[in-house]
Amino acid sequence: MSKLSLEQFGPSLFIGLGGAGGHVVARLNRLADEAFAEDYDRLGDSRPFQFLLLDTDDFEKLDDSVRRSLDKPQQSFVSLSHFNPRRYAEKQLELPDTDLKRWFDKDALPYLEDVTIHDGASRLRMLGRLCLHRHYETVEQRIREKVDAALDAGVHRESTRIRPEPPPLRIYLVASSCGGTGSAIFLDIAFLVNRIVRDRGWSPDLTGFVFLPFPYIEANSKLDPALEAFYEHNAWAFFEELNYFLAHPEKIPEHALDPERRYWDPARPLDDYGRDLMRTIYLIGNHIPTIGTLELGNRLYEYAARGIFHTFLTPDEGAIQSHYSNIKSKLKDRDRKYGLVKRFAAFGYAEYQPSGDTVSKGVEELVHGEWQRLRGQPAGEEAREREARKLFREFERGLDPFRHQAGGWKPALGIEDLDDPVGELDVSEIHGLLDVAQAQGDRQRDSILAEVRKASRDLIGRILRERLEDPAWGVEMELAVVERLRQDIERLRQERLDRPQPPAFASDEVLRKQVAEVARSKPVPKRYFGRLERRVDAAERDRFINALHDLEVRIRKAAGDWLAAAVDRGVGEVVGDTVLPLLDDHIRTLRTLTGILQDYAPPQPPPADGAKVPTIQEVPPAGLLEASGFKDDLERLRANEAAKSDVRAAWGRFIARIASAEVAAGDAAQQLKNELAEIWRSRVSKGFHYENALDAVRDWARRMTASEGDVERCTRTLLARLYPLSAPACPLDEAALDKSDSVAKVFAVVGPFDDDDEAKDRLQIPYPCSLLGNTRNKIAVLQSWYAFSSRAIEGMDSLRRSYLRRDRTLSLPHIDKRWNAEGLFQSTGAGDLNERDEILVARLLALGPLLERADGELAFGRRFRLQRDERDTAPKRLLTYQDSGYGHTFHWRDVRRRDGYDGSWIVLQSMFAARNGNRDDTRGESDLITDLRAYLVSEARERHEEVLTALSEIERTEAGTAIVEAYRRYLDALVGAIADEERRGRIKYISLLRRLHDRLDEYVRSLDHEEPVGL
Repeated sequence: MSKLSLEQFGPSLFIGLGGAGGHVVARLNRLADEAFAEDYDRLGDSRPFQFLLLDTDDFEKLDDSVRRSLDKPQQSFVSLSHFNPRRYAEKQLELPDTDLKRWFDKDALPYLEDVTIHDGASRLRMLGRLCLHRHYETVEQRIREKVDAALDAGVHRESTRIRPEPPPLRIYLVASSCGGTGSAIFLDIAFLVNRIVRDRGWSPDLTGFVFLPFPYIEANSKLDPALEAFYEHNAWAFFEELNYFLAHPEKIPEHALDPERRYWDPARPLDDYGRDLMRTIYLIGNHIPTIGTLELGNRLYEYAARGIFHTFLTPDEGAIQSHYSNIKSKLKDRDRKYGLVKRFAAFGYAEYQPSGDTVSKGVEELVHGEWQRLRGQPAGEEAREREARKLFREFERGLDPFRHQAGGWKPALGIEDLDDPVGELDVSEIHGLLDVAQAQGDRQRDSILAEVRKASRDLIGRILRERLEDPAWGVEMELAVVERLRQDIERLRQERLDRPQPPAFASDEVLRKQVAEVARSKPVPKRYFGRLERRVDAAERDRFINALHDLEVRIRKAAGDWLAAAVDRGVGEVVGDTVLPLLDDHIRTLRTLTGILQDYAPPQPPPADGAKVPTIQEVPPAGLLEASGFKDDLERLRANEAAKSDVRAAWGRFIARIASAEVAAGDAAQQLKNELAEIWRSRVSKGFHYENALDAVRDWARRMTASEGDVERCTRTLLARLYPLSAPACPLDEAALDKSDSVAKVFAVVGPFDDDDEAKDRLQIPYPCSLLGNTRNKIAVLQSWYAFSSRAIEGMDSLRRSYLRRDRTLSLPHIDKRWNAEGLFQSTGAGDLNERDEILVARLLALGPLLERADGELAFGRRFRLQRDERDTAPKRLLTYQDSGYGHTFHWRDVRRRDGYDGSWIVLQSMFAARNGNRDDTRGESDLITDLRAYLVSEARERHEEVLTALSEIERTEAGTAIVEAYRRYLDALVGAIADEERRGRIKYISLLRRLHDRLDEYVRSLDHEEPVGL
């Protein structure tokens, strides 16, 4: 297949809803610009592909990549904000004929901000829909303009292809399933764009692309786990609504947003809206079984955009679908297990991309990126606080040794060195002990504070110097951190200065009295009877020495306490005249550097995407091999330790030039740019030089292998990896699929191959594939799975359980007040029961009398056992329809598996009623079908199916005779009930009773002749 041309495709409109939709549609706009650049140059503004983004954010708050990629933002973007939602809703609800009364939930009013909104719908789907209501006319007008532009594009008039009739307008809606904007307005926009296209006389062909909730749940659970449940509720409500309207498109006008329709007006005529709402909904997750998880963000959105783009390029009719001609019919089927439409699909996309000689682009990217890193970003409050606290603690730890030194210091009084204190120490020396200690203390204080002054200057200087010389911090963040650090150190200084100046301990009266007492107690030698020499009384001597040592201890203690207090206060003075001036100088330097980096920043290089991406790129990244995307390769170069060292040296020279003031700021900045460019040029030029995708893969293989003989084998291995890498990022739950519900799979290829067969062989794809483009700049595989229901997605059961257990006073996930209050199925009476439901209900009702007679217990050897809860004495029917005193309603009892036993269950004591699944809530009149639906969406239904599946193996045996007889008795009872309803003239439930009878009758007959009907 030759190069793509616009003539191959009909007019198309891409609409992104909410943040996720905006990320993807903006990228699709860019991909189309690149793929059809020549056609666009010829056509000018007359383009058949139109792009529109609707979001509750302001344009300025959109991601930078989205703003850059949107073509003519004034025509391609509509903000749904700029109003006070609470005031608007209250004012609307005061009007007698407002359509808001039909769907808006007043319980949501307390959750609406009483301010003008500018930044999203805060996960409130009711708010997202209200935003669309407020801007409905603007949105409708903008969609009409986009539809007209696509249909009137000159390429259709110039096309040489002969078409028996104009092709349908292809419409692509992209949104998430759990946010407040995209999921809230998805159905309303689908309805609106269908109506607008039909008004033009064209046929709309609408395809949806919906992000599954799981990437958002995973990402936000780390930030705020409390939000996880709200995402789950929103997602299940979205899919429940979507499934309902896919199955019942005739109901769309009744529920779709239509501000022109007054509260009491009927819905628009059904004739115009009898067709399907949309053909296919592709579901996009972030878990690819063959490689793992893609992080939520640019990489996932880029992956999704490329996959959607090539899905869009897939022809409606042709080589691909000729292999699966039954896809369209499958999309109209319902799954056997849940009776849901099989309108969902999934795609996976994988590619290798090289590029031409783009060394200069790589250097531009690296220099610009390095400049931005040097400049950095203003630190957020939390990051600034954290980093400043870390530095402050480091500074305090640097002062700790001096505090310990002061606290542990003791004056040298010399008493301990005396052999005979009585003889060697005179009274005047005792009186002078305090003065000696005070003099030593003063000298020690001055010495310690001098050391503190030097150490604090050296410490803070080292910290600031190391951080400034390390370009990893970024100047703007460093400035914010140092400013906060200065505040902390100023607070330390003030705290120390606020402490009172400790008085000299030598003037302490208590100590002086003790000194005087010790001096007075010094014993005087006496002459004793019969002895010529004078001697000191031994007892007096001991008392004096003890008193002297006690005085020494007290003086040392007082001296140490005084010194610690004096040093603590002195630190405040040292900080004030030493540390703070250093910080002030550093802050001035950082502000100077910030201004220079801001004023002389290199321009932002254009995005490197598509064929312009240097080196080999894997989408999605496998995480197994060295080579990946352009940005990743550049990051690896930047992460190289030698490169980091060179950048650090260049940054140091730049700082020195600025500090010396010998070079003008602009000249210094230009020298830094030149040095950064020189650092990267040689490194970039070594790798980014491929022009052909196969050559790039071969060179990749050559770098990975030791010998030339292994290159071809490694090349084949690398090419073969694209097929498993293209597995859809939407894992299916095989247990949720019935054996009869097969999933069609389609494969498309882009690459430098001559035909489909060569592409299939080179890429080792085990199925037929279609070559969409013979192009040299990439090798890509698109894998699509079609025709399954939403319940087949892995993880949907967890969403359902969370939704059923939600607090209905806090969680309002639906876009219609009735659905929030009663549930969608209960309030709409949605559709007929499927075969599976009818057999399940009929068998459970038939087994009721049998279980009751057996006191709730059934046992068939070791193969099956159902026993009652020992604490329960009430009848043990699993499902029953009975009069509760307030009217008839369905009741059921749940079961649980008996631990350690296969095929054994215990019937739980608690009984549930059909009123929204709430226990013992049976007030008010009931409706048989509505109540039955409440049971069918309950968790008990699944466990009852397990019980009946186990019974199916027994029903053919002689042991199962009693069960079959119970079925036959219930068949007779149903015949009598139908006759009774007919006799009374009540026709409401006759159809349901007949279907229950027919399904159970077929099932009983199958027990004699065929395998049991599967659940």
